[in-house]
Amino acid sequence: MRSLALVPVREADPLGAIGVHRAKPFRPAEPTVARLRALATATGTALERILTWRGACW
Repeated sequence: MRSLALVPVREADPLGAIGVHRAKPFRPAEPTVARLRALATATGTALERILTWRGACW
């Protein structure tokens, strides 16, 4: 692995990260990083909803 791009899932209190990697040196374009951030934001929102729902049900 020569290139790696990571974005946090839930920036304020990270639950994890979403990343992509390549075998060759590579700098992702800003639209690619923006899509990764959007995916991480959606993932964080979904996880927060699950955790909230689970807390209400348990």
